[in-house]
Amino acid sequence: MTRPNILFITTDQQRADHLGCAGNGVLRTPHIDRLATEGSRFDRCHVNNPLCMPSRATMMTGRNPRSHGVWCNGVPLPADETTVAELLTDAGYATALIGKAHFTPWGSEVPGESGITEHMASWNQDGVGRGWDGPYYGFEHVDLALGHGNAAGHYRHWLENEYPEALSAFGRDAALEPPTGTPQAWKSSLPVEAHSSTYVADRSVEYMRQRSQENAPFFLWASFPDPHHPYSPPAPYCDMYAPDDVSLPTREEARTEGAPNELLDKPPHYLDDYFSTIRTDGSGPHNRLSELTDDNVRETIALTYGMMALVDDSIGRMWSAMDELALWEDTLVVYCSDHGDLMGDHWLMNKGPFHYDGLLRVPCIARAPGGSGAAGQTVESFAQLIDLPLTFLDYAGVEPAFGMQGRSLRGAIEASDDDAPEAILIENSSGELPHLKLKTVQTRDWKITVYAGQEYGELYDLRHDPHEFRNLWPSTEHAATKAELRALLLDMVVESEDRLPRRLCHA
Repeated sequence: MTRPNILFITTDQQRADHLGCAGNGVLRTPHIDRLATEGSRFDRCHVNNPLCMPSRATMMTGRNPRSHGVWCNGVPLPADETTVAELLTDAGYATALIGKAHFTPWGSEVPGESGITEHMASWNQDGVGRGWDGPYYGFEHVDLALGHGNAAGHYRHWLENEYPEALSAFGRDAALEPPTGTPQAWKSSLPVEAHSSTYVADRSVEYMRQRSQENAPFFLWASFPDPHHPYSPPAPYCDMYAPDDVSLPTREEARTEGAPNELLDKPPHYLDDYFSTIRTDGSGPHNRLSELTDDNVRETIALTYGMMALVDDSIGRMWSAMDELALWEDTLVVYCSDHGDLMGDHWLMNKGPFHYDGLLRVPCIARAPGGSGAAGQTVESFAQLIDLPLTFLDYAGVEPAFGMQGRSLRGAIEASDDDAPEAILIENSSGELPHLKLKTVQTRDWKITVYAGQEYGELYDLRHDPHEFRNLWPSTEHAATKAELRALLLDMVVESEDRLPRRLCHA
């Protein structure tokens, strides 16, 4: 077989259950569902770290956060890390990233490109970035859409040329109608044709049309910035789902003195976050989580569904182009997200050092070239984002770089997942709360989270408590299980130690 094209589609901060094919009874995603019908949906795909930059670095390198060094948002991916884009470029692939990158913090310079950054304000200055489109971390071509609920990068330059009036349509103050007061939630006045989801899809279609005329295969990462907050879809998507039609999140209603009972047996940062300000990034009022009403939560979910509907329609145009260009026969297509969103589960929002299922489990769907895999199957074995680079390289016939971790999912896609792990490891170090350094190991039946230097921890019996309401860490009855899982965690940490020489530190 000739080397296939690879189309890698990602969203930002999408939960695994925010898809029709994953059983969501309200949200309609027919185009993404088509991919699941023709391919394999991984029901137990988890992140290796529940933050944007560490997760994206893992998807680029096939290495865990301890190895590639991006332990938290704000830490750049080292320029000397070998990326999957670099390996595929060296193997003769045409490579491109269109949309959100976030491999460096918004403020640090692009490696090898003086004055070019992923910082939104810098890109909004006259002349910054114009004429530059790569290379970037191994990609020959990049077309960046930076920011959320605003515009920067190549996307902003495009708006300045094509839809200059749209630049005044960003932000809460330009909402279609007065916001209700729900944090980071409004109906955007931005025209659909000027939205970043439209931009990413249209640019991706243009790239596929160009590459379909060439002999070399392509690796295209189409990276949608949505449905990351702020929750601000444009019309008609902002009215597509009524708040009254969505279900409230997974949580227990019982309370003691104003605090949810289910958070009382958790480590102290759970209640600290519940009673502190929502992370608004300056785009909304600093309401407290403890003050959110059911109406606030329902509106957040309904607007998120609208954002996903726009992403799905945008992907539908990509499918139409693939139909027209007859690309399905020779293209591996993979869809996933960098991490989930708590979305009100357990009375919490967005993301953070809370290793609940809604944040750790992400959508992952793969369709083999020509539909050669098991069409319509749901894969129940564990997968992680660290596995994706090795999967791409496996289909491309390219050897992984020394130090790459994870495994290829090709066997699972083709219905023979013989090397599936029995447990997975998730890492997290909090930049906002530096005393929190945590690691989680999850098996089919149990989940344990260990906090370095702390007496507290988390232990859940997933067989009898799948929603993780009851923390069994202090239970003497479960002391033996806790000891076994801590030993397993230690073994997995040692097993996943970086095989590359440590970089020299300079004063």
